[in-house]
Amino acid sequence: MTISANHTAPDTAGAAPARTQPDNALTEAVKKFGITAEDYMLPARHQIQMVDPEGRLKDKGEQGAEPGHEYPVPGDTELLAAYEKLVVGRRVNDQNSALVRQGRMAVYPSSHGQEACQVAAALCLGDSDWMFPTYRDAVAVMTRGVDPVQVMTIFRGDWHGGYDPLQYKVGIQSTPLTTQLLHAVGVAHAAKLRGEDTVVLAMCGDGATSEGDFHEALNFAAVFHLPVIFFVQNNKYAISVPLAHQSVAPSLAHKAVGYGMAGERVDGNDVVALLAVLDRAVALCRDGSGPLLVEANTYRMQAHTNADDDTRYRESAEVAEWRAKDPVNRMRTYLTDQGILDDDGEARIRAKAEAVAAQLREGLSEDVPVDPQELFRHVFAQQTSQLKEQSDMLADELARDAASTTGGRQVSPTVTTSSEANGNVSAATARAAASAAATADASGPQPVTMAKALNTALADAMHADSSVLMFGEDVGLLGGVFRITDGLTATFGEQRCFDTPLAESGIVGMAVGMAINGMRPVIEMQFDAFAYPAFEQIVSHVAKMHNRTRGTVKLPLVIRIPYGGGIGGVEHHCDSSEAYYAHTAGLKVYTPATVADGYRMLREAIDSDDPVVFMEPKKMYWTKDSVDLAELRRQHELSKEGTTAGRGSEGRAAVARPGTDATLIAYGPSVPTALAAAEAAALEGRSLEVIDVRTIVPFDDATVCESVRKTGRAVVIAEAHGYASVASEIVARVQERCFHHLAAPIRRVTGFDVPYPAPKLEKYYLPGVDRILDAVDDLQWEN
Repeated sequence: MTISANHTAPDTAGAAPARTQPDNALTEAVKKFGITAEDYMLPARHQIQMVDPEGRLKDKGEQGAEPGHEYPVPGDTELLAAYEKLVVGRRVNDQNSALVRQGRMAVYPSSHGQEACQVAAALCLGDSDWMFPTYRDAVAVMTRGVDPVQVMTIFRGDWHGGYDPLQYKVGIQSTPLTTQLLHAVGVAHAAKLRGEDTVVLAMCGDGATSEGDFHEALNFAAVFHLPVIFFVQNNKYAISVPLAHQSVAPSLAHKAVGYGMAGERVDGNDVVALLAVLDRAVALCRDGSGPLLVEANTYRMQAHTNADDDTRYRESAEVAEWRAKDPVNRMRTYLTDQGILDDDGEARIRAKAEAVAAQLREGLSEDVPVDPQELFRHVFAQQTSQLKEQSDMLADELARDAASTTGGRQVSPTVTTSSEANGNVSAATARAAASAAATADASGPQPVTMAKALNTALADAMHADSSVLMFGEDVGLLGGVFRITDGLTATFGEQRCFDTPLAESGIVGMAVGMAINGMRPVIEMQFDAFAYPAFEQIVSHVAKMHNRTRGTVKLPLVIRIPYGGGIGGVEHHCDSSEAYYAHTAGLKVYTPATVADGYRMLREAIDSDDPVVFMEPKKMYWTKDSVDLAELRRQHELSKEGTTAGRGSEGRAAVARPGTDATLIAYGPSVPTALAAAEAAALEGRSLEVIDVRTIVPFDDATVCESVRKTGRAVVIAEAHGYASVASEIVARVQERCFHHLAAPIRRVTGFDVPYPAPKLEKYYLPGVDRILDAVDDLQWEN
């Protein structure tokens, strides 16, 4: 901890003005607490615990307190208010979990078991203070005063945030880990510069302390002596990855010392201790003695979300052990024994909790009208002409659908339309797919999911080459959030398929070093938008190493990234990021659109001596095709031996459907939609050829242009935004090579130029069959 005190050097003739230097005034801690600065900065040797799990107030000597780490018991009024919020928070957690099961919420990351941390974090702050929560901190946001239904909007899929951060001084709940900590630092710095009485509390979990933004936020806050409390809820797991795989520090609170700030650790299930520690932390920050870090030891008693199966990575006995430390029961016993809470008070609080639960049931049962034009309203302060054009296009499309008796163009019942292909996939479906992916190969063609094909490709590559490794977040016992790595740790051991700390830049950077030293690492990014912290490593090193070393260093490295929409995911779970990588010279970019290609192309990517960004359409993980995996395996081995004719998938587009009238060019998740459009067009008498690009880099100009020269017309289809996109590049390449063969300008059918929308607006954003057929209609057909 540092306490600022400015000293200006005396003027010296001819010298530049001296910088204002903050005094490293830890001696203030000595004056205030009568201890050394080091003892003040270091957390107490034992966590602060004032009430034991049985609800008994511990003696002073047993509370973990030491000189400088002594805390008074908060007042009865504060404790009773905290208990009420605690009971309400527990009821909200359980009610929301029920609403997810009933289909009234898409997802909910429960904080069941962590409510004491949530409540104390909000109650310690004053009206002028700010809080920056994570996606799991809904109870803290509610306790801060935000309407419960507004808080849950993000999890129902209405919008990416449901409340005004400026009104409540609460940042929108952050999904990307620790990114909001730097926002907290910025708010605190601005308040300090204006002389405002503002303390900022920034929340994160144990896994988040591995991210680079965590360390940058601590360093910035310490260097600028800002009134920020970094509140780490150590619930022992980052989804499935245990704390031991995140950090080997004595405690997470010890991380504060390296940045020159005080750290403290507290029993995160003890509301009394939490309030005492956080109240003092706020007072110290308000007094100019910030920043500080507080680690709360708690436990997530339920699964990560409704889509998680926590039995895969932790024992029921462990959960039962922590259930005995339940914060609600502990606080109730303590207040009752102290005479602060009686039966009437308990009944009143329970009634309040039921009222909030009823409010949630009613509010989240209302069918909120969805306005498709919301897609375009909040992209910029003033709508651009491009967005106005796209807005008008969607309005016209919807008007024609409304006027149509069929609600759109006719599609054969055997064809999956865009809206059907893009439907939300339930956790049960995901689990069923994972189970199917785990089944053994059968001889001959069998129904196989994309997930199974990718899983088999990884296993076969690891069997064939001991230098192939698989690592990333939750890829071990959990098998990845999409179960693509299921069973690999059991088969190959923790040395070859293993979990890492939650640090995407670290994952990619380590893979670079391993590839330099003779390994063939395959790494998994959990979701498309979660890869962005690794962008520096990908752009500056993965893409450039071969060129930088004049070819002496090869990087046989595969970065697997689930991408695209169609799963009804919340913000940061459905980006289309392929253009970033395609624009980066030195990276190959693959994206399979069939189950067979999933196997073939992943095997080829792993065998490549070049770095490959392997983009996996996440909505297609559960797609089934009749595939002979044994035959695909045999073909791959023959191709490696050079005993088969032809070449592999790289730089080789596929004719997914032959046709003569126009060419539909698509890749990845858009290929099934293009095929559906071609089938619908056939009912109207038009023959559309569908080209599956397969590898964006390198691009197969020959196959694509051969088709366009034959048909004379082309439509390029992609889920990503149209502006500066892969679709734009394809149009340019075809235009340059086929201009004299074109009967009409090439059309693009892409996502709109807006941030990827909330689930309830997704169907209006994604290119569908009707939108493609409208583009085909515009290709200047002769009567």
